[in-house]
Amino acid sequence: MKLAVVGSRLKFWRPELSNNRAKAQEFVSNKLDKLDKKHKFTEFVSGGEPTGADTLGENWARSRGFKEKNPGRNLIIYKPQERLIQKGGFGYAAFDRNKEIAARADKVVGFWGTENLKPTRGTGHTLQHAKSLGKDVTYVAVNKGNFPKGWRD
Repeated sequence: MKLAVVGSRLKFWRPELSNNRAKAQEFVSNKLDKLDKKHKFTEFVSGGEPTGADTLGENWARSRGFKEKNPGRNLIIYKPQERLIQKGGFGYAAFDRNKEIAARADKVVGFWGTENLKPTRGTGHTLQHAKSLGKDVTYVAVNKGNFPKGWRD
């Protein structure tokens, strides 16, 4: 099963996690270990955002033996493409990358934060797109907010 991990930057997480990267890493790793035990992931896909859930997920994957071009424990990191940044800006390119991540995965897990109780848009976009593709989608609320009902961890 192919796992995608997406999520908000740490600044949108609750303070005890956003102010303590080691604690945030432990939180993400514990969640992913439980899921990996259940699903036996063969591929890890993410977007490589350096200040949030993407990187915490990538750290988890690398520490569990995922590597680039490694059948059985393959690692794929999608970065927004420069040509798309030139065409429509970083946000445009990131939303395109989010669609690629959702399409590649079987299961998409979002570590979803909030700003002023509103869920962050990029994570929401990825999760909604994955749902529209019929993917197994769940999210972990990492801050207080008004999240959609019915598909939470």
